[in-house]
Amino acid sequence: MEVFCFGPAQARLTGAPGDEARSVYNRRLDELIAAGVPVGTCVNAAKATGADEELLERGFNLEVARDAFLRFAMEGATVITF
Repeated sequence: MEVFCFGPAQARLTGAPGDEARSVYNRRLDELIAAGVPVGTCVNAAKATGADEELLERGFNLEVARDAFLRFAMEGATVITF
């Protein structure tokens, strides 16, 4: 299993505390990372918002989204979006 956050999902990785849904979402992703599940996000979007260092510190893999999507296709991965 691998998780890749992109678009609106990536936007919720950072932001003001106090949003319960955002807190739960981030806690679950941090738990996946702690359990050894690779969790990635788009490096270009992270740099554009200045979140790249924070995400790296949290253990996210930063990757060009195009490259991640191509890798998923080449691996024959099943991609689930929500």
